[in-house]
Amino acid sequence: MTGVSAPHSGTAALPVPPGRHRSPVTGAERLALATNLRARGLRGLDVLRRSQDRAPPRRT
Repeated sequence: MTGVSAPHSGTAALPVPPGRHRSPVTGAERLALATNLRARGLRGLDVLRRSQDRAPPRRT
């Protein structure tokens, strides 16, 4: 094994450190995943904030 991955559809081969494999996720897919996770995280925080706003009043 030379540490260089096989070229995909005519693209130049990039060196890959030994013991590591190329990610099956491309740049555009990686961006979409990051955006999705960020949106889910923001929505999750929003849901938590709304649940606190809607909580019944505390009895003293």
